[in-house]
Amino acid sequence: MYTAIYARVSTEDQAKHGYSLAHQIAECRQKAGTVKTKEYIDDGVSGEVLVRPALSRLLADVRAGIIDRVVFYSADRLSRNLENQLAIMSELKKKKVQAVFVRGDYQDTPEGAFMFKLHGAVAELEKNLIAMRTADGRRSKAKNGKIVKNYHIFGYDYDTEKGQLVVNETEAEVVRMIFHMFTKENHGINGIAKHLDSIGVKTKKGGHSWHRQVVRQILMNPVYDGKFTQNRWNTEKIHLNKYVKNEEDKVRIKERSKEEWIIVPCPRIVDDVTFSHAQSLLTESRRRWAGKPKNEYLLSGLVRCGECGNTMSGRKAKNWDSYVFEYYDVKSTAGAKNKGCGLKIRCEQLDNFVWRAFREMLDDVEGLDFGNNESFDKLRVEQNQLEKLQKELEKVKKGQVKLTLSFAVENVGDDIYQEAVRELQNKEKTIIAQIETIQSRMEELSQTENTKDLLLEAKEYYMSHEDELDLKMKQNLIRFVVREIRVFKDEKVDILLF
Repeated sequence: MYTAIYARVSTEDQAKHGYSLAHQIAECRQKAGTVKTKEYIDDGVSGEVLVRPALSRLLADVRAGIIDRVVFYSADRLSRNLENQLAIMSELKKKKVQAVFVRGDYQDTPEGAFMFKLHGAVAELEKNLIAMRTADGRRSKAKNGKIVKNYHIFGYDYDTEKGQLVVNETEAEVVRMIFHMFTKENHGINGIAKHLDSIGVKTKKGGHSWHRQVVRQILMNPVYDGKFTQNRWNTEKIHLNKYVKNEEDKVRIKERSKEEWIIVPCPRIVDDVTFSHAQSLLTESRRRWAGKPKNEYLLSGLVRCGECGNTMSGRKAKNWDSYVFEYYDVKSTAGAKNKGCGLKIRCEQLDNFVWRAFREMLDDVEGLDFGNNESFDKLRVEQNQLEKLQKELEKVKKGQVKLTLSFAVENVGDDIYQEAVRELQNKEKTIIAQIETIQSRMEELSQTENTKDLLLEAKEYYMSHEDELDLKMKQNLIRFVVREIRVFKDEKVDILLF
């Protein structure tokens, strides 16, 4: 039988705390005495993960029955995470292997178990406090209007001294062109990417190939509307992925709830109406850019059946001895979830109705009802509910901290602790989901002014091009303002605006 010596140091430990593997090993050898020893050394490996090369070999030898005692320099060399410490100690205890520590020896008694948990909780608390102070420092800078690092955003340069974004005018012109092509000229994302390649525009990293996803990210990024978002993504423990082999076990970047985001004002490159309209168009882009049909239809990609919910596509249909063009909701493709109810309407009839209604809206933009007291009342109710949920979320987060400390102090069982942790985590997820739902409803209730601005801009374009409007120009005008057109069996037509 052997006495095992386990030592570990991470890059962070070496930089911040001055831990030395040589010192740990020397102290552990002295503690082990003159018995036969086997050494297991994890150099530069984080203690936050259980899958470590040397630790895995040690536990394998423990299970094989060739180790009867393990010497550690201190409990935090097992891990700075209390759950991981207890998991390792539980594995040793099952095989009746004695754990010995150079610093802070713990007796196999209720008092000894209590002190082990207490020291483990303190070590975890210390690590969490360090992480919290670091994060608080970044958040404090962000709240004071600073951008904490260079994110290499196309259209901007980064002023290191001031912590601010500065418009790069050469790149900014490209950004404006992307938004103009998407919102005004009816180009798809893939077509914009190809156009950038064809005119030789370089990417932020100096590359010559634009991917459609990069164009989409530019169109979605609120920084171009003068709002740089910090503290949006939770990257906690993402650095541990280098120790994980299985893809499904890797930590994923998570989006924080919106009330945690910090919006820092920055120089805008596009105006608010253009950016807001681009976001609305993005939600409709899948069917709008689905492909070029054989025939051109004024309302292509906008019409939906109000009865069954299917989109209505334009088609050329035979009517006795002649052909007619109509919008039709039946889907004949294999695997279609909803075949449709068979509703159809003549293209000429619907096109004329929508274009006439659209012109009437442009003629009386100021007289249209864009909002009422009921909308504001709903917004106020949603705001009150949001504030209540945010307070509940804060209580849950405080409860998670208290739970870790009480686990150490009260010496409760592992199963009880794990069940309590899961309960709090599930409650947190539920509250965050409710908050996101309310925020989404509030955004919908706040869109009325943007609709008016879009109509005014469409009116200005219409007035200056009234005598030269062709099918393509009419399509662009309607799509600029109209989100969807719903048709019902009684020939009722609803026109939904952005």
